[in-house]
Formats: sequence, C-alpha cells, structure tokens
Amino acid sequence: MQIQQAPYQKGTIYLVGVPIGNIDDISYRAVKVLKKAEIIFAEDTRRAKNLLQSLEIKDKQVYAHHEHNEVASAKGIIEIAEEGRDVAFVSDAGMPAIADPGFVLSKMALEKDINIVPISGPCAAIMGLVASGLSTSSFTFLGFLPRAEGPIIKKLEDYKKVSETVIFYESPKRIIKTLKAVEKALGNRKICLAREITKIYEEYIRGTVSECIAELESRDKVLGEFCV
Repeated sequence: MQIQQAPYQKGTIYLVGVPIGNIDDISYRAVKVLKKAEIIFAEDTRRAKNLLQSLEIKDKQVYAHHEHNEVASAKGIIEIAEEGRDVAFVSDAGMPAIADPGFVLSKMALEKDINIVPISGPCAAIMGLVASGLSTSSFTFLGFLPRAEGPIIKKLEDYKKVSETVIFYESPKRIIKTLKAVEKALGNRKICLAREITKIYEEYIRGTVSECIAELESRDKVLGEFCV
C-alpha cells in the first residue's frame, strides 16, 4: 500500500501538461512549477526550450527523456529527485503518459517512493471528445492504432458491441487507410475527426465513417494530427 499526500517536500517529480497548440492554454500552475523545478526533462528539448522562452522562463537546464532512452533517463531523474531536487517533465504536447512518454518514469519513481504529481493541462483526447457530439458518459482511449489493416481490424473488433465512445489518434498520412479499416471492423457508424485542436486551422469533421473518408479523399492534402 502506498499513500501520497500534499504538501510535497523537495524531491518531487512533476508531470506537467503543456499546450497542444495554443500557448494561451498553459496553466498558471504549470508556469509556477516550471519556474520552480531545478531541472526540466522533455520529450523534445528544442520544443521545450521554445516553450520556456515564450513563457520567459530563463536559465533552466533541459535534458531529453523520450521513448528511446526512457528507462535509462528515468533512472537519472529518480537519482536527482532522491537528492532532494524537484524535477519537471514535459512531453511534446498535452499530458505526459497519454500516448507520450511518462508512464515508465512514474512507475519507476513510485517504486522508489518518490512523489509523482500531475500538473493539469490540455489533452487532445478529452478536448476532441467533448466537441465531438458523441456520448461523453463513458469512453475508451486506444492511443495510436496498429499501422496495418489486419491488426487494426483485430483490435477494433473487441469494441464492436460496446456502447461507449472509442477514441484514438492517427497521423495525416495514415488517416484514410485507418478509417477504411474502422469501417470494416465497426461499420459505417458516426464519428468525429478533430484536427489541429487549439491551433489556427482547428477543424472538426462530423459524419459517418464513409462520409468522412469521402471528405478527406476530396482534398488535395490532408494535414495535421487527428483525434478520432
């Protein structure tokens, strides 16, 4: 059994939610934590440094923590926290550990009884859901689906008879192929494609699967990450 309670002492690891597009979505608390943290780890150090610069947060050490070095980096972060220094982690965008690095760090830190504190911020899955027009009473988030049609269909068949809303992410390069697999697995049901959420070209495409496929196929280019 493990109980974690505030107020938190030095040596805490903060998982900080950051904007997925519009920088005005950063929370006051996130800014305070990023200022307070002695060291910041980021999935993409360049993007993190740009964010810090935009927030006028200066003189911060920023180190990489991503899927390719996640275990080794997590050990280093834990050692820093054990020294009594506060650490913040930011993923590329949105909430860490939601289709982004963060889970491995959390799991390993908690095994060492180091406090893990989430700092709320935007999450594309939730933002896409509440604007979709589909039921929000219960939902399942699948992250990114497999790349090939067969594995996509196999995964989605488990959700063919469930009543809850299903959410996943997809890249613009694979979205049409994936939607065709969705239609085979789940039928021509209602869906919403949320694209470029919070950004200047934010767009929501609502309709049946076949209607959404036809709309995307009619376009010269399909751009922007999708929340489906």
